[in-house]
Amino acid sequence: MKWMRLLGYLCVSSALLALAPAAQARDGLTPAEETMCDPLADATPGLYGICVAICEAQRCVGIYDGDQVTFDPGCKPSAESLFDNYQKKATLGDPPLPCVKPACPCWSESEIDAIGGLENGSGTLDSCRASSTNDSVFMNGFATEGSGQELAYALETGAGLRCIRMEMSPFTWEDKTIDAEAFRTCRDSVLAQCQTRGVPVR
Repeated sequence: MKWMRLLGYLCVSSALLALAPAAQARDGLTPAEETMCDPLADATPGLYGICVAICEAQRCVGIYDGDQVTFDPGCKPSAESLFDNYQKKATLGDPPLPCVKPACPCWSESEIDAIGGLENGSGTLDSCRASSTNDSVFMNGFATEGSGQELAYALETGAGLRCIRMEMSPFTWEDKTIDAEAFRTCRDSVLAQCQTRGVPVR
């Protein structure tokens, strides 16, 4: 009799262990551990579900520049339409979608692509530098067709966080004080450019 009871305990334990991985999300977290969308639980009805579909189920990250959103290449095409639905449903006081970050206010993706002439193959990205604590990143490029030296810079100063974009011809100088979220976006944008161009960050 005892051996039957022991066998029963072993069977139940094995079944529970087998179910645990099946209950996990794609990132290895169980649904109870997914917390990114929790601030939307009391928001306008429907927003929480959209957040879970984009940010937790797909683990998408997007950049929003005010009129369009760009998601990581690994996201499903539905992410963009889900984001549009989120924007339509959201009312004053609802939190923004947590996995969609604002664009860097000093440059658009096409402007940072253009530093060093990536869009037409003319020019070079001369150097990429970052501090050991990642509180500043610097990208320096030279375009061979007209505009000369160009740079993108995100840094922390005594006066706060800033982003800078400079082009020589025509002379353009963007220098803005930014918040921590925008700083992360600007920094990550520079680091991604350096990686795309194959220029090591020193």
